[in-house]
Order: sequence, then structure tokens, then C-alpha cells
Amino acid sequence: MAENPLIHLPKALPTINKVNALRRRVVTQARSFDIINWENTSYGNGKLQAMDIHELNDLCPRDGWPTVVLIHGGGWEQGDKSDLSHYAPLFAKKGIMACSINYRLAPDHKWPTQLDDLLQSIAFIREQQVDLQRIALWGISAGGHLALMAALQQPEWFKCVVTIGAPTDLTTTPAGLGTTCFSENQRRIASPFHHSGTLPPTLILHGELDRVVPPSQAEEFHRTRPNDTTLMLIKDGDHGLRWPLINGWRAKRKAISWVVDTMDLPPRGSKWKRRKKKNR
Repeated sequence: MAENPLIHLPKALPTINKVNALRRRVVTQARSFDIINWENTSYGNGKLQAMDIHELNDLCPRDGWPTVVLIHGGGWEQGDKSDLSHYAPLFAKKGIMACSINYRLAPDHKWPTQLDDLLQSIAFIREQQVDLQRIALWGISAGGHLALMAALQQPEWFKCVVTIGAPTDLTTTPAGLGTTCFSENQRRIASPFHHSGTLPPTLILHGELDRVVPPSQAEEFHRTRPNDTTLMLIKDGDHGLRWPLINGWRAKRKAISWVVDTMDLPPRGSKWKRRKKKNR
């Protein structure tokens, strides 16, 4: 199989892949103090129809946990829910339950299987102890594309959306991108740019030097939806905002803060609060 242009590490460097995966696990564990994890929770019958759930070990708000769904990239044919595991504790510590999902991949599963799986996973999440008025989507690369498509189909389900390096127009993406997932006839209907439905508040992050998905896609998408979207172009940023390190880190931190502010989190109790005795 040819190298996928949405995979940031060349296949000739498997050692770096392993080191990067180990780094994510270490970072996740370091951040996960007092966070409850449910790994490989099934939302369907398929092997890849599973998610990891991260929840603060604290008292749940009255209406359930505000929730963010993390959607990995990989050109619709690679990637794993563990790719975004290091984000989950950052949300959980702020009182937002984080669900990092897997979905079935091309070429074994063609479009719209990936979108169907995302919507099925969210329907499963909505049946749990979550705040139905406070569900957010966070998608990187192909995961950002899926987040936009899900939000266009079910805008009433979501409080807000964040995308990083998302392809929005599959009819103009570089040659070879998505060829194992989409037929030529599907590219237009599977492109968020060519849909007219409304979106919940959406923050679009895109690197100015993204060589996989041109930043012009983010700019054009924002131009057609100035009321629904906010565009943040990252100086010298690459695809996925892994580089420059400081610029990418700051942009992602700002995006997390934006989600927290947009979701308008409700007050919650805390097991850490000191209980005062009532005077009798």
C-alpha cells in the first residue's frame, strides 16, 4: 500500500512511530491522576467499533458530564484512538468527559462507513450519563473532516466543533488523498464545503505551511460560513500542528480553552471540597 499523505511519519521509520506512541502513553499516564478510564468500550459489533472513555473521578453535574468526542486522523485508512489519548486528561481535568473513538477504515470499509461509525458512537455516548446540551467534537485531519460532516448532519447534537488540518473539499485535495475510501462520484457529496446545512460554533485550526491539506481550504470554508466558523491560521504550522512545537502547543491550548468557554460548563460538586458540619 502506498504511503498515506495524512500519516506524518514515513513508514521507513517504524522506530520513530513506536517512540511517538510510547511518548503519548507516558504523557497520558502522567496527566491521568484521579481520572477513571474505560478502555475499548464497544459501541458496535465491529472490532474497530470501540472507544476509550476518560472521566474525572469526581461528582457528576446534575445533567450529566459535558463531553468531547476525539476523532483521530490517518487519511480514513490508518490511525487509532490512542493517537489522541494525551488530549483526554486535559479535558477530563476540566470536568469534560473525553471519548476517543475508533472507526472502521478503508480500504476494507468504503465511505460512508467512517461517518456512520462516528454517528453510531455518538448515539451510544448520548445514552450514557452525559449532558445532551454539551457535546463537542474535536477532530484532526481526516477526523476533522468527519467531525464537520457529523455536525452538518446532526447540528442539534453538538455544542461546538474543533478541527485541526481538516480537508473540507475532497474535489480539490491532492492526488491520492482518500482514493481508497471515496469513489470519484462521492467526493463532492462527502465534502463539507459543498453542504449548505448549518453548523454549531466551529473553530478551525490550520497550519500556514500545511503541505497535505492546503490552508486555502480552511480559508474558503470559513469565507462561506463567517457566522458559523472561527478561523485560526497558525504561523509556520504544519499538518496536524506538530511543528513548530511552541506554536502548535499554544494553538491547541487556546482551542481547549475555547471549548471550555463555549460549552459554558455547569457547576459540579466535588469530593475534594471540605464538608462543613451544619449547626443544629
